[in-house]
Amino acid sequence: MLTVGCATMMSFEEREKLYGREAPVITETYASQQIDPGDTWKVYLKVSDPGGDMESIVAIVHMVGSGTHPVIFTRIQDGNRRELSGYVFLTRHSRNQTGLHFSVNRL
Repeated sequence: MLTVGCATMMSFEEREKLYGREAPVITETYASQQIDPGDTWKVYLKVSDPGGDMESIVAIVHMVGSGTHPVIFTRIQDGNRRELSGYVFLTRHSRNQTGLHFSVNRL
């Protein structure tokens, strides 16, 4: 299971003062329901932020049998902070080894 979202580590009042009232919105997503060992899992995202101040994609991966992995932050390049259409990926090398190296790739 992968959880991807738009979040912040500050109070609502602090966030609104710094970024305004317009939060980023994930408008579309797609990913395969499962992958086999050795495959790469791509999670396609379409995200928009009217304020253009998205900084990162934050992902939490929970895999059956190996538990929850540390939070992954993927920085969004300056030119993609208002609208982003691309994917993040996870490479599963084997049953016991997972490459949790996420990267945003613009489509």
